[in-house]
Amino acid sequence: MLELEQIPKIVVCDDNPEIHKEIEVLLTEYTVSHQCGEFIFEAFSNGESLLACHRKIDLLFLDIELGELSGIDIVPIMQERFPDIIIIFVSSYMQYFIHSCRLGVFQFLTKPFDKRIFFEELDRFYIKYGQKAALYNISYKGTAVNFPITEILYIEAALRYLHIYHEQLGKYEKIGQIGKEEKFLKPYGFIRCHNGYLVNARYIDNIKNQIVYLKNPRNKKFIEIPVSKNKLAKTKKEYQHWLLKEEI
Repeated sequence: MLELEQIPKIVVCDDNPEIHKEIEVLLTEYTVSHQCGEFIFEAFSNGESLLACHRKIDLLFLDIELGELSGIDIVPIMQERFPDIIIIFVSSYMQYFIHSCRLGVFQFLTKPFDKRIFFEELDRFYIKYGQKAALYNISYKGTAVNFPITEILYIEAALRYLHIYHEQLGKYEKIGQIGKEEKFLKPYGFIRCHNGYLVNARYIDNIKNQIVYLKNPRNKKFIEIPVSKNKLAKTKKEYQHWLLKEEI
């Protein structure tokens, strides 16, 4: 049986209870036909009740016209609270589509739902969720430690050791080769910007001159990582490629 932390938490916030039911039915049909396993589902009828809940959310179906507090107001709050959250706007009005682009929302779905398109967006969500849920396993000071790979800010090579910097837990250390680590982590969005550094693209705020600026979402602090002169163009190209993949 999966631990609760490994089960996707999917939430809908819409003032129409019929939409709650329709989304839950579609989710159930999709997960059964695609053998995705369990999911935790919760529904809210307004933005205030959604924001009063502080349980972690992986996927949020969010209506835009919710009353006093709109979906447009809610998005930046949820993105600040849960940096990895995936938000899908659901609306009957196409004029709101521009807001999904401006706010960096994952997708915009029109009501009533087209099941084929709805399932395609679930395909995309589960690919991202699978990457996010993949664990990094390490033995540190005699204790087995694991955490999501996506929570690693960067890795630094120091002689025959690798220093792994977690966004919240700090630094871990293990014996290893950065070249092998690069091959393992590249599918998860890691970029070799220097012979001695691997950076996680999802934390890059800017690349300027020969410095990668990483931003830790937990404490808002910036970390400066050097970029080798001969890797600068490649680093920028790989980062742009990663951004495009995230937008698809």
